[in-house]
Amino acid sequence: MSDLIVKEIKRLGLLAKEKILLFTYFTLNVEKTAVVASYLNDLDDDDEKRIYLRSLIFLPDQPDTGK
Repeated sequence: MSDLIVKEIKRLGLLAKEKILLFTYFTLNVEKTAVVASYLNDLDDDDEKRIYLRSLIFLPDQPDTGK
């Protein structure tokens, strides 16, 4: 996983469950890390980054994590 993505996930004050879901998302979708890292660089502030990252884990077509 991209160091930038890990840094942002840790830095943005997300809930523990959100962090775990994001790490799971990137474990299952390694091919998307470059695109996500690029978009994180393009977003203007932390609120936009939080909204974007949360949108990745709350999309209906995500792989089933057994929950």
